[in-house]
Amino acid sequence: MLRPALRALLGICKSEARFIKTAVLTANGVSLILPLLDGSDPEIREIAINLLSLFSQHEPEGVVEYLLKPKRLEALVGFLENGDKADVQMAAAGLLANLPKSEVPLTMKLIELEGLNAIISILRSGTMGAKENALTALFRFTDPANLDSQRKVVELGAYPLLVRFLRVVRSSRVPLCPAHGGICSVETTFCLLKADALAGLVALLHEEIDATAYEAIQTLSTLVREDSPQRGANVLHKADAINPTLEILNWGPGPLKEQALVLLEKVLTVKEMVEKYGSIARLRLVDITGRINIHEDGNFRRKAAGVLALLERYSGFDTSSLATGLNG
Repeated sequence: MLRPALRALLGICKSEARFIKTAVLTANGVSLILPLLDGSDPEIREIAINLLSLFSQHEPEGVVEYLLKPKRLEALVGFLENGDKADVQMAAAGLLANLPKSEVPLTMKLIELEGLNAIISILRSGTMGAKENALTALFRFTDPANLDSQRKVVELGAYPLLVRFLRVVRSSRVPLCPAHGGICSVETTFCLLKADALAGLVALLHEEIDATAYEAIQTLSTLVREDSPQRGANVLHKADAINPTLEILNWGPGPLKEQALVLLEKVLTVKEMVEKYGSIARLRLVDITGRINIHEDGNFRRKAAGVLALLERYSGFDTSSLATGLNG
């Protein structure tokens, strides 16, 4: 029963970024998944490392303490060395990349267990996704305050690899899509930015017509991707799409407001967006969750409360009194 459940959970988390935050922030996802790495079932351990790679983006606390206990870091290094399982290798490198760089004992223990060797091996021959994660993980070993770690990086030949990567990037430099981080086109990726459709979609929100605003908000939501929400959020910010989305919470009908909440839930996981829009978003959401309106069902208010809870989590604002009021 455990394997199918974990596979289903991983599938949901990969397709629904919002579920990751819910699992991590409200269900103690990290603490529930960590012990699964100690099991004997290899498939469960592989699914667990994939889940932890996703969860640790939001809540890395507790992972370092867990890994520094006997035999556990060895298991992580084993995942890094497993070139036969590209997804597992990428997840292990991603988990390591998400952990605080300030944890010097973890860095030195990884060197001792040849984890640094495994990371450099990934940079040489891993998949592109694994290389990207490994490159981020490598930064922990280049701390200027840790000369022993830096020396080991040099000895293992990492710097020629980095120079080679830079040369490849320079020789093949093509403007990357600010929303998707790749090379986009209208024909192959149906990119809204390449189609110059963004300004028109934002204009539809300002017109305050239910049907067209609904379609526009759904389309704009596709720009904020689970793997890099900050890109899409920044694009929407520069296009002035977030303010009219917040205004929908004032004038829109229920279904349109729900779509606006879906988009805001994505955008407000980005720190910069919380700083820019957190105050006005909080006012709108508190108003929704605190009022009784026969035209708004309980599910909608619960959805708004969930978005508010995420906002407060990322902004550090205490909403315990609000939660008490809602549950009382």
